[in-house]
Amino acid sequence: MRITCVALPTLVLAAPSLWMLATLPPLWRGVDAYVQTTYPPGSETILLHAPLYCTISRIPLWLGYLANGGTIISFDRFLEHSQLTNPGVTTLIVLQHTTLCCAGFYLITACAQSSLVRLCLAGFFAAQPMFYAFAQCVGSETLSMILMLFFAGLAVRIVAHYPDVTPQQWIAATALLCCCILTRKINIVLVALLPIVFTILWLQRGLRVRPGNDWRRARTTLVATALAMLAVFWATSLTHVLCWRTRTPWRPKVGYTFLWRLNFLSTQSATAREQLLERAAAKCKRDDSRMLLNFLGDWMGHNPVWLPQDFAPQAFAQLHAWHANNAEENFDLALNEIARVFLLPPAPPLYAVALRDFTFATRRTQTDVAISLVVSTGFFFDHRDKMPQFSHLRTFTMPREQLVGVGRFGYLHWWSALDYRRWLVVTVALLAVALILKDPRAAQDPGDARIVFAICFASLGAVMLVLNCFLAAYADRFMLPMMLSLLVAVIVILAALLDEICLRALK
Repeated sequence: MRITCVALPTLVLAAPSLWMLATLPPLWRGVDAYVQTTYPPGSETILLHAPLYCTISRIPLWLGYLANGGTIISFDRFLEHSQLTNPGVTTLIVLQHTTLCCAGFYLITACAQSSLVRLCLAGFFAAQPMFYAFAQCVGSETLSMILMLFFAGLAVRIVAHYPDVTPQQWIAATALLCCCILTRKINIVLVALLPIVFTILWLQRGLRVRPGNDWRRARTTLVATALAMLAVFWATSLTHVLCWRTRTPWRPKVGYTFLWRLNFLSTQSATAREQLLERAAAKCKRDDSRMLLNFLGDWMGHNPVWLPQDFAPQAFAQLHAWHANNAEENFDLALNEIARVFLLPPAPPLYAVALRDFTFATRRTQTDVAISLVVSTGFFFDHRDKMPQFSHLRTFTMPREQLVGVGRFGYLHWWSALDYRRWLVVTVALLAVALILKDPRAAQDPGDARIVFAICFASLGAVMLVLNCFLAAYADRFMLPMMLSLLVAVIVILAALLDEICLRALK
């Protein structure tokens, strides 16, 4: 019976993965995935793209390279000179699907007590094409998604037994948070999750228990806050160590990312844009920042369409001609200062564009997000020179029309009628029903704590997208954390609701 309780949900979770592996080619997050899997350790794979996926994705790629008959080399050597092969890419995709199924199983077993409810939740999870489309795609967002699901499953277990948290759970939560940050920098928002949930539960239950229990809850909140800060410290320290080993000067790369957000200047008239740039230059302390802002104004005056990928090399050449020493590092530091003066506080036009992008994102569906991965994969066909190792992979040996046809598969369109706003309405409706059915005598019901977690997790997912909208021009892949956190909230609330119905039926 126990084997059946594990086997049935596992088979349900694995069914979409098996179908995709048999039907769809590996998808790619465009040039970002190429950088993450082929570039040697350096500023692009440590500072621009967080280093965890850039490193561990090479393990299956290395094994596939060796299995393909490549020259036997050590993993360290392969990191410096990665070679993409079809067996290596297939091994990476299979591992991504396997870990996604494990993460889904870990989450649903944390949420539901009944075997029947777990089977229902496994069916709901398997019906979400966004999860499996990212598992079929090479790129750091995939690992970020899987780690977020594992962290959500662990967090559900922790809050269900609040305030009694074991040392093993604390260690696992801290390690998962560190790994999340090392996969995508925006995941640093997740460190606030457990402290916020514990604070709400502390305040919620504070008037109903003895002072001794109140101290236990306060201690749990303080420990969660301290360990969240420790996770940030670990992630930062590991990044510094990697920079030291590769002789890469450490510095943030947020300014380079912010180049894509400078499209808000294109919405302004020439006079208004000039005034914005002058005010920004007055706030800058670095001479090279002011020089880049002047060059930016001239460039936009001659180029009506903002293309940061064209602007960046020209701006770097200007700065390099001005002072050649440490040009790359100074370029990043100058861009960082430009980002800071525009973001703190946000310029009104920037605020308006970010709000517009966020509003647009709430109208996007899982289908839009999944198909965006097909589009980013097709980026290769127009930029073959930038990604030469892709040319012999099976994804790119098929006709472009066949690849585009992948986006028409029915599974990817299952929830095309539900954008984020409609999913939010579904979540609120389920929450209302769960609260109505909740036993009012259960003052410290674990289901109540899980619902608090669900609300906080969904809210932090929205915060992550808001920050992305301020830091870069909107892309559908930025929807992943917000949509994922809302779907996890649906799973948690649905589990509490169905478990309550099952308990009432048994009575």
